[in-house]
Amino acid sequence: MGPRTLAAAGSQPYVDRVPARHVALWLAIRLRTRDASGQTSAEYIGVLLVVAAIISALLLTDPGQAIGDKLSQIVRDIAGSG
Repeated sequence: MGPRTLAAAGSQPYVDRVPARHVALWLAIRLRTRDASGQTSAEYIGVLLVVAAIISALLLTDPGQAIGDKLSQIVRDIAGSG
């Protein structure tokens, strides 16, 4: 479409031809992506899953066992029962 075609078609040539369902879909997508409710909860769950995976990996490996033993020793030393 050139400038003459646009000028001859009126001030909003494309908007008049967009089906209402496309406009409704576009508006729904814009509103959904703008709404951030629940996003923080999803981020917290993601962080918790990563932390749980790291802790599980540490507990199930030999280096993890050594780290756990050392931390237990430190806690016993602080508590005075070591």
